Amino acid sequence: MFNETKIEEMIVGTIRDRIKAKSEEPDAKPLYEPLFGEERLRTHSIIQSFFTSFGMKILENIAEIVAESAQWMRQKDGTPGNIVTSLAQTKIDEIMNRLETRVASPNMVMELSELREVATQGVTQNRSLTGVDLYLTRGRDLLLIDVKTVKPNSGNFKGFKRQLLEWAAAAYYRDSEANVTPFLGMPYNPFEPNEYEFMTSKRYFNSGRDGQLKVGPDFWNFLGDDESAYGRLVACFQRAGDEVRDELEEYIKSYTENP
Repeated sequence: MFNETKIEEMIVGTIRDRIKAKSEEPDAKPLYEPLFGEERLRTHSIIQSFFTSFGMKILENIAEIVAESAQWMRQKDGTPGNIVTSLAQTKIDEIMNRLETRVASPNMVMELSELREVATQGVTQNRSLTGVDLYLTRGRDLLLIDVKTVKPNSGNFKGFKRQLLEWAAAAYYRDSEANVTPFLGMPYNPFEPNEYEFMTSKRYFNSGRDGQLKVGPDFWNFLGDDESAYGRLVACFQRAGDEVRDELEEYIKSYTENP
């Protein structure tokens, strides 16, 4: 069971810091104000700025708290290594080509098995790999998580996939017996109640709790090793919202009624 009080305090603190900053910028929309009304557009703009305050960093910190309840430990160095051998790179290229040409469907278990076999073979190459957003370990189990916004640029899914494979290759080079799980994590599903399906995501990623794309409940329940984790997290946001709702409404009113 993760520390719900700590998460609620983090959410409330983020909201109150944003209110205290009073950093709303001018956002005139003279072409749209006649359509929707000035007050409604101002309210939308302020709410959008609060969404921005809940950037990936806050969500990563919340994810760390949830993961701690399942005995995962966050590694601050940010990468599982920086060596990808020539044969591992060739294997990554093969996997990507199969997916891009749709010769094969994404299959994380098979892809990682293929990578593990060649991760220590061939010429060693030092690579400047992108840092892992959430690098979690539990013994020899590794979670390499790229935390993404729920609607990333559709053309980036190919790059996301290659990045996960490179992280896995570097991790296997460091410890070929490690149990490596690289995946994209998204905090919620904007298409609920329908399944998450965004542009080219399915070409490169299989989804669900056991897939390389974990969205909403699949992400949070997997992290906390608890099928109730997502529901309890939503409840944390609800209680935090109840605590700061009056402050938020007063803040919004100060900008919409006295622009």
